[in-house]
Amino acid sequence: MKLKKILIVEDEGIVALDLQDRLEQLGYEVCGIADTAKIALKMAAKHSPDLVLMDIVLKGERDGISAAKQINELFGIPVVFLTAYADEKTLARAKKSHPHGYIVKPFNAQMLRSNIEMALHRHEVDQALDACYSTTLASIGDAVISFDHEGKIRYLNAMAEALSGWKAKEAVKRNLSDVFVLINSGINKDESINPLTLLDTQTLLSLPHGFELQSRFGTLIPITLNIIPIKSKDEDVQNEAGIIIFSDKREHLVNERQSKMAEKLFDNSIEGIVLTDNELRIQQINRTFTEVTGYEFSEVVGKTPAILQSGQHDDDFYKNMWATLKRTGMWQGQIFNRRKSGEIYPEWLSIYSIKNKNGDVINYIGLFSDLTEKKMTQDHIHQLAHYDALTNLPNRLLFMERLKQSIVMARRKEIPLGLFFIDLDGFKKINDSLGHDAGDLLLQEVALRLKKYMRESDTVCRLGGDEFTIIIDGYSQISDIIIVVNKILKELSAEFKIGERSVYITASIGISIYPDDGCDIQELIKNADTAMYAAKDKGKNRYEFYDYEMNRKTLERLTLESCLHRAYDEQQFMVYYQPKINLIDHSVEGAEALIRWNHPTFGFVPPSQFIPLAEETGMIARMGEWVFRQVCRDLSEWEERGLTGIIVSVNLSAVQFRDPNLVKILDTVITQEGVNVHSLEMEITESMLMNDVKSSIEMMKQLKEMGLSLSIDDFGTGYSSLKYLKQFPVDVLKIDKSFIDEISNNLDDRMIVKAVIDLAHNLGMKVIAEGVEKLEQVEFLLQNGCQKVQGFYFSKAVDANAFYEFVMGNRK
Repeated sequence: MKLKKILIVEDEGIVALDLQDRLEQLGYEVCGIADTAKIALKMAAKHSPDLVLMDIVLKGERDGISAAKQINELFGIPVVFLTAYADEKTLARAKKSHPHGYIVKPFNAQMLRSNIEMALHRHEVDQALDACYSTTLASIGDAVISFDHEGKIRYLNAMAEALSGWKAKEAVKRNLSDVFVLINSGINKDESINPLTLLDTQTLLSLPHGFELQSRFGTLIPITLNIIPIKSKDEDVQNEAGIIIFSDKREHLVNERQSKMAEKLFDNSIEGIVLTDNELRIQQINRTFTEVTGYEFSEVVGKTPAILQSGQHDDDFYKNMWATLKRTGMWQGQIFNRRKSGEIYPEWLSIYSIKNKNGDVINYIGLFSDLTEKKMTQDHIHQLAHYDALTNLPNRLLFMERLKQSIVMARRKEIPLGLFFIDLDGFKKINDSLGHDAGDLLLQEVALRLKKYMRESDTVCRLGGDEFTIIIDGYSQISDIIIVVNKILKELSAEFKIGERSVYITASIGISIYPDDGCDIQELIKNADTAMYAAKDKGKNRYEFYDYEMNRKTLERLTLESCLHRAYDEQQFMVYYQPKINLIDHSVEGAEALIRWNHPTFGFVPPSQFIPLAEETGMIARMGEWVFRQVCRDLSEWEERGLTGIIVSVNLSAVQFRDPNLVKILDTVITQEGVNVHSLEMEITESMLMNDVKSSIEMMKQLKEMGLSLSIDDFGTGYSSLKYLKQFPVDVLKIDKSFIDEISNNLDDRMIVKAVIDLAHNLGMKVIAEGVEKLEQVEFLLQNGCQKVQGFYFSKAVDANAFYEFVMGNRK
């Protein structure tokens, strides 16, 4: 399906770009961004968008209201105003440009989509009505000319073309007096009359005999003439001044056809029509009235419209309706009526009073449209705006509303309130390995299990991704909450069947209590979220109640994150090198590059603290590229100082490894720094490779083609199989430190280490053990064929200069 094109007119660049991003995420095409009315007009002409989102306040000579009016008049493109100004004066001015809606800033995605879809739908309806209008006028047997308030012709039907001699395409936008040349053939014979002077703005005008139309070719045609004035309900806004209906008196059957056509228009109107006398007794109805209400004419004639009353409106409603009708001559609004079948339905009703020349009401006419389908659409939009499409649980918007209501109730009744924040442990791994379809099925199953243990008064919501919340009202003691949360943990840790697969997850749950942990929405949410992260930090598959200490840790984390962002600019990062030792001759064959953060206040920050933070904040890719470049620079400097033959391994993060531009980035750095590519080795963790085996193999092949060596880090901690391992173009297997630590005391670890060494040799790979700290570990590894190690037994990681001294001292 073709995307709807939207033109953004907004003079604040940041707002415009943010709006563009939101629209594209919602599935619309942004065809341009304009910041002035002049540019907006040019872009509207060039791109013909389906909709214009227009800021009311624009820089330049013209504001958004005048620009919207021109766009509507020139191109017929619907405009929705974006505004932070919702005062009556601004809205009254804006109304004159006939916008298709208003969106008050700030707005969310649901509000944006709803308003856009309603505006597009309304424009489609307007176009359909215009087409119906043109079709109706075209079908009238009489000649019809419509004109605007400036006397410019808007429309001629075929009969008007035939009588006047003007083609519609030639006449439209000309002055009415140029095309409709009216001659008074009575007292002032042959005197031309401007038709606009005959227009009475209050009543329909039927002119007497004695007028002739002078055609374009000079022919005088005696005519009967009707001028229908059309006045806007807003006196300052005039769309159309009137319609002229005229007929050739030479045609004997003109009056009869005119009468039949009027009857046809009345009976075939898409709106229901009811005509009453001044005492509200029904005199006439049309076909649509019968179709909507179910009543035939014989059943309602002589009765009043009260026969349709639903009982849903009180006496004051009807008193106000008739007071407005008496004061202004019209009333419009939504009303609920009852069909003959007894069904209550919504309708949009307009009532007009018809007066005689003396100003006395002689009739009332009611026009109405059945809103049942529109109401169903509105209900559907409400569902989309307030409920998660995947799980049908309340979404973030409805969650905020429900939590607000629950707090008000808890405050009024002086009872506590519990808020759960639930994050699924291991969901990302399943989503990445089995695909998003499997992930969606899992989320749906989780939603069902969460609702299973909740009371009707509780609210289960999905905030997005794998995050859920539960609002628990009216419990008497904390032990009640603990019973519920333990049931949830047990239920979510049980087996899930996704197709033919069995998958397992757990959950981390944070709990905040009103009023102990916060008296407003934001504080309760923040503290429940903090408690959830505490549950994750303590091992997952558990719950944690919020306490003040958690908040302190959260603040520390935020402080660390802020410092991490400044670390690049202030050059606080360093690369340290841990030597790799050959056990045969104790020579230094290479090193592993490790990033260190030396903060001016905190000192050296442990990698275990800032590396996970860099991964969460998205800084890890930038950090990895910086490390790689610094390693290349150090290698070049060492070579200039006489140190050669060293291979340095650099760790690749999962984000870098999945980046399709990785090879290009590495090749650029190597070229710029002038380093020998054979001096570099890339370390990739086992779990990274198994997320997407096919893509991993392809990326590794590209790295190998560059000339880089590859090693699998932390081998044995993931879930590789020999089937895949033999397909990986790997040079080195690194035995994880967790297996080396206990080889002196643990038989299982000794067997695993020996098996990995044999496996590497059988596959033609080198093997290196990391975390070697004791002599007995060195002896075991050497006896079992592992000749390369790294660890504190030989050296800790040191800076570039110290590493150079260590290697050169070792070579003497």
